[in-house]
Amino acid sequence: MRLNPDCIRDILLQTENGSFSIPTKFNERDTVLLQFEYLKKYSYDEVEYHLNQCKLMNFVFIDTPFGYIDVIDLSPEGHQFLANIRNNNIWKKTKNIALSLGIFSLSALRDISVNLASDTVINYFKWFKIWKF
Repeated sequence: MRLNPDCIRDILLQTENGSFSIPTKFNERDTVLLQFEYLKKYSYDEVEYHLNQCKLMNFVFIDTPFGYIDVIDLSPEGHQFLANIRNNNIWKKTKNIALSLGIFSLSALRDISVNLASDTVINYFKWFKIWKF
């Protein structure tokens, strides 16, 4: 499956709202995502795949008791990445830079967002210095 950066961001936003569980049983999978604000636009398989990617990047804490995937919380790395991409303008810039570079790995998206967030802070202080009385 191809990585969907928007799905990753939405999983992090949903996790920030609180822990949640999704069943792994076929007869319960079809409608379960409709109850989650950020996840209802994705297929079950897409969310499951991207949850695994988030776990591999240490963005979320996940437990897998029999029959369920329990998303417990964001990790410190997940909080940091989400803080960098929460702003819609920075998220759009992050994706545009990744597109222009042709690199859509999670580590590249994370690195791009860190640099954009740093530039935003630096530019703020440059502007502040100019207007300081």
